Amino acid sequence: MQVSVETTSALERRMTVGIPADKIDTAVESKLAETAKRVRIDGFRPGKVPLREVRRRFAKAIREEVIGELVSHFYYEAMMQESLKPAGYPSIERTKDAPGEDLEFVATFEYELVLWAIAARAPPRPAVNSEGFDAATNTPRPFTAACSKSSMFSGLSFPG
Repeated sequence: MQVSVETTSALERRMTVGIPADKIDTAVESKLAETAKRVRIDGFRPGKVPLREVRRRFAKAIREEVIGELVSHFYYEAMMQESLKPAGYPSIERTKDAPGEDLEFVATFEYELVLWAIAARAPPRPAVNSEGFDAATNTPRPFTAACSKSSMFSGLSFPG
């Protein structure tokens, strides 16, 4: 897997990822074989459709499905490899997509910016020791809700 990251603006990154053709071809062939076992086509018994017929009818759709799965997988793998944290979903564009050749796609996304200056200016937290904690938890708190029997039932009428 080939990965290159470039900065397009202060918050935007552009990552180019290459997927080897042999990985795509292997995944497509295994998906075609799996589909041949499950597909029902008139004139063939279930599970007995020749791989050649499945390839003729479904090869383009299966290739697109496999490429979608691989792009997603390689995108997240490249993010982990480059230690990037995107702030949202990427915009993915395929740049090379010819059968038998390596696939290349470009993912453009906004980068999560950590504001260290703001974090450095945050007020310090007070230190809590066991004596202060015990004093705060053992002190009874005053009951603040004032309620009388006459105010609870005002406006209600009872029969009898």
